[in-house]
Parts: sequence; C-alpha cells; structure tokens
Amino acid sequence: MKSKWLPLHKVVNYGYFEVIRLLISEFGIDTNTKDRKGCTLLHLAVRRGYVEFLQLFMANFGRDANSKDAIGCMLVNNNGQTLLHLAASNRNIEAIKFLMEKCRADVNNKDSIGWMPLHMTTKYRYINVVELLITKFRMNIVMRDNKKNRLLNLAKKS
Repeated sequence: MKSKWLPLHKVVNYGYFEVIRLLISEFGIDTNTKDRKGCTLLHLAVRRGYVEFLQLFMANFGRDANSKDAIGCMLVNNNGQTLLHLAASNRNIEAIKFLMEKCRADVNNKDSIGWMPLHMTTKYRYINVVELLITKFRMNIVMRDNKKNRLLNLAKKS
C-alpha cells in the first residue's frame, strides 16, 4: 500500500526536529506541503503532541507571532479541521494552550460537518478539555453543527 505521507511528513511524525530545521532553513522545503488527507506538517505535529515543533516553527522560521495567523493555525485539512480541532480531538492540552495563547487560534471555527473543537471533545467525553475550552477560552456553547444539532444534544447522545 502506498504511503499517504511525503518523506517530510515522516520526519515530523518521528519527531526529528533538527532534521526539519535543516531541511527548511538550508533547502527551503515548503512547510505547507500537504499529504493526501490535506494535512500539513503542523497538523501532523499537533496530532502527535509535538508542541515543541510548534514552538520551534514560530521561533525559527520567521513567523510573526503578532500576525493574524502566526504559524498557519487556520490551515485546514481535507475535513476542514484546523490545528485546534486536531489538538482538541487528541486531548492535547498543551497544544491547545499554545495555539490559543500564542497563535490566537479561532475557537469557533467549524470543520466540514460544522463541528468546532468543542463538539469533538464533547462527543468523546474529554471532560478536562471541554472544561478548558469553555472556561478559559470561552468557546461558543450554543453553536449548531451542519445538521442543526446543539452541543447539548451531542453530549446527551455520547
């Protein structure tokens, strides 16, 4: 079976940050390259829980922390999921905090089925992540998904 990842995605998957730094700084590898699922290197790093990759990326690759989308937080995969969606669905609290505090990720951004990160964490009953998203980052709890379901309905079904 053919791999869905490009070699650069594999390097990120295994956490070889020095190799990434070299490939980008010396060879100008495009960090926005997507795999067949539409995931960038940053999507993969968040999914794997590599907050240090996000920090490295912001610190070393000329991204302006004050820009609206400092490191590509709003890049979406083929399912319309941002880095914050992936951090939330993988219970990665440190990545959520980093994305919210350093990148000012949009907590109310919806994916292709109308789910915000809070929908994902509610469905899978990631209570500590739900609490963080609601209390600290004030996510909208009355938004509906594409099927007009409220978050409370999703919580009841789960």
